[in-house]
Amino acid sequence: MVHFIGIKGSGMASLAWILNDMGESVKGSDIEKFIFTQKPLEERNIKITTFDADNIQEDDTVIIGNAFDESNPEVKKAMSLKHGRVYRYHEYLGKLVDQYTSISVAGCHGKTTTTSMMAHLLGAVAPTGYLIGDGRGDMEKDAHYFVLESCEYKRHFMAYHPDYAIITSIDLDHVDYYKDLDDYKQAFIDFAHQVKKHVIVFGDDKNIQEMDFGKEVIKYGFEEHNDVRCINFSEDENGMKFDVLIHGKEYGHFELP
Repeated sequence: MVHFIGIKGSGMASLAWILNDMGESVKGSDIEKFIFTQKPLEERNIKITTFDADNIQEDDTVIIGNAFDESNPEVKKAMSLKHGRVYRYHEYLGKLVDQYTSISVAGCHGKTTTTSMMAHLLGAVAPTGYLIGDGRGDMEKDAHYFVLESCEYKRHFMAYHPDYAIITSIDLDHVDYYKDLDDYKQAFIDFAHQVKKHVIVFGDDKNIQEMDFGKEVIKYGFEEHNDVRCINFSEDENGMKFDVLIHGKEYGHFELP
C-alpha cells in the first residue's frame, strides 16, 4: 500500500492517481477542506482521511508532501518505521523517472506550458506519461516517455537523473532559499551535469548565455546563434505562425491556435 501524506497537493495528487492507474494500491490523508485536486482521486475511489498517526502501517510505502515536517503526526510516525519505505515527493519521482525515457522541464518561467506542450506532442508519437505542477498527470499503459515539470526549489530537481532536460529560463526566484543569482544558476548547472543525454536551453536568455553547463547543449530561440531557430514569427487573434530552422536548414512551418 502506498500512503500519501498531503495527498491533495497538486503534484502529490497527480502522482497518486498515476500510481493508482499503474495498479498500485493507494490511500492518503490531508486537511478536510475541499481542494480541486481531490476530484480525480475520488473518481478513482482512492481513500482520503484526515491526518492521524494510525493511518501509517509498518509495511506501507509512504510519500511525504514537501509542505510537511515532523510536526505532522503522520510524518513523525513514518520516520520511526523500521521496515517502511519512506520518501519525499521529489525523491519518489526520482525513482519513477528511471523507469522511462524521461524529459525534465526546468526553469524559472514557462515550465508548466512547456511540459504541457511536450506531453501533448510526444503523446502523438508514443504512449506518454506526464506530471505537471498545476495538478495534472497521467501515465498511459505501456508508456515509453515520461515528461515532468521539475522544480528547482531547495534543489528538489537534483533527485532526478532524466535522459533529457529543457531549461526554459533563468531569473532569480525562491529568494527564501537561494542566496543570490549565482547560487541559483549553480543549481541549474549541477542539475544539467546529471542529465544522461541532452540538455536543451533557451539560448536567448542572457543569464543562460553566461552559464557553463560543462557539456554541449542544444540552444533554441529567435537569435542567429541558436541551433533551433524560430523565424517569420507573427501573432494575431487566431494564434501564432512561425517557421523553424534546425542548424540553418528549414524544418517546417507551424500554426498554433
